[in-house]
Amino acid sequence: MLGKKTLVLLLSTLLLSGCVNNTPSSSSVIPSITDSSSESSTTEQLEELEIHNVSINGVMNGDKVVSIVNPIEGETYSYSFDGDAISITSDGVISAYRGGTSTEVSVTSSLGRTTSFVVTVLNRAYSSTHKSAEENEGWFNDVSISKVNSMTSSFANGMDISSFKQLYDNGAKFYNKEGKETFLPLLLKDNGVNYIRLRLWVEPYETYIEDGENKVFQYGGGNCTTENVLWMAKKCKEVGLKVLLNFHYSDFWTDPSHQIIPKAWKDISTVSALANKVKEYTKNTLLLFKENGCLPDVVALGNEIYNGLFAHNPGSKATTTLRGDAPYYHTDKTERTDGTQAKYDHTGNKNTTVNSNLRTYLKAANDAVKEVSSSILTMVHYVKGLTATDDIIKFFTMIDDLGIDIYAISAYIYYHFSNITTFRNGMTTIANAFPNKKICIAETSYGFTFETDDYAKNTFSTSGTCSPVSSYAANIQGQASLIHDVSEVVSNLANGWGVFYWEGAWTPIKKSGWADAASKVSWANQALVSYNGKALGSLEVYNKMLGK
Repeated sequence: MLGKKTLVLLLSTLLLSGCVNNTPSSSSVIPSITDSSSESSTTEQLEELEIHNVSINGVMNGDKVVSIVNPIEGETYSYSFDGDAISITSDGVISAYRGGTSTEVSVTSSLGRTTSFVVTVLNRAYSSTHKSAEENEGWFNDVSISKVNSMTSSFANGMDISSFKQLYDNGAKFYNKEGKETFLPLLLKDNGVNYIRLRLWVEPYETYIEDGENKVFQYGGGNCTTENVLWMAKKCKEVGLKVLLNFHYSDFWTDPSHQIIPKAWKDISTVSALANKVKEYTKNTLLLFKENGCLPDVVALGNEIYNGLFAHNPGSKATTTLRGDAPYYHTDKTERTDGTQAKYDHTGNKNTTVNSNLRTYLKAANDAVKEVSSSILTMVHYVKGLTATDDIIKFFTMIDDLGIDIYAISAYIYYHFSNITTFRNGMTTIANAFPNKKICIAETSYGFTFETDDYAKNTFSTSGTCSPVSSYAANIQGQASLIHDVSEVVSNLANGWGVFYWEGAWTPIKKSGWADAASKVSWANQALVSYNGKALGSLEVYNKMLGK
């Protein structure tokens, strides 16, 4: 629970042809206005403030605005209430966060008028299209997880939910284990998650003219525009979660195979100009977040930069129709070969051209963050198998003088390590190499089912690279155990800082896939909620690790 919230709007008291008496009386008619314009002063009493009760049909199912029956021109209002079932902005916009609740809201106006009203949030009952799998596979059963004695409340038990605005835009609903509809960030907080990771793309869309009209084609994959990510960050901060903002410095997904320069930056031809652009973009974005009261706690400079930054140019063809796939920007990329390229050459030599460029861009980004706020932690996120610790250490050594706070890697058991012993040995070696840095897992996950869905094309399957390993069953217990074991290893490190689960709430909903609106969700069977949004038993792993 967030405790008592008070939204205070600091505006001056309205002067209505005289002075306003703001001292409340015991009667229902409280303030008075004295008219001194006439020879004999008369006192006009203000009527009691009246506000309608509000009913909202479900969580995040459209905001409502406070309906004041008898406002006075220029009068402003402050709202206070207990609990976290709703939020109300200073201008009276109400959002619903918990279904099946009623919240009494107290109101005080700038004229001293007071009243209260009730906001009722109806609970839309949980409905499943996968009842058989839920019951037969025990999706909502309890899991057996031991407390991690080395884990404190400051350990980052994080989750990437970068798709959650797009999911809500397309009709998603999320539920706690009792079947009460709950706002996703609040649901995660209730279950012990304390950090949210959000990816940010520069321009994940094409703008074009068709038949004389300006049109926009969204790339999808969460539509992680600055506007959408700002909204998500504000909502997460509002419910008391910390935020890791992950700059991709690209217009779409970046990973070891894709480090594509943003379309708007592709013609920048000097290293200094591109570094200035990186710094300007990073700083201006953070200032925007700061102005909106949601400055991130951590900023990641790039994503899985195994091959550095700006290794590729975007495909030259614009995407204007659905492909059910990545945009041409992504699929038709070409090597960027001019002098501004920063494709890491894996020698670890600081002075090679591309590595020097990479260091220049990372320094520019890091400097931008610290200029906005020295309290923001910065992170660099690399990726390599945990048996190749020499390569990982070589990379981080190359940037070790840039002032970056956190060194992070991806750690999927089906990609980067085969068992927890390999993981522990690798992480210990890396942590020991950088005792003055915080060490983090930026991405991990595991599957809990092989159930199919019309809107899912799951990467985790019975065969192939992304498939179960012998030590962890593909069910909610195996999923929770993997999270526990990875988190325990990291929290046992002297400089272990946190673990982030990747896209743990990506439910299979139409138009919410990994790419454009015709694509499908690739991660539904690795989420920590059911296909219809109800908390799995495995989601309780975070509280259980903390002994709650």
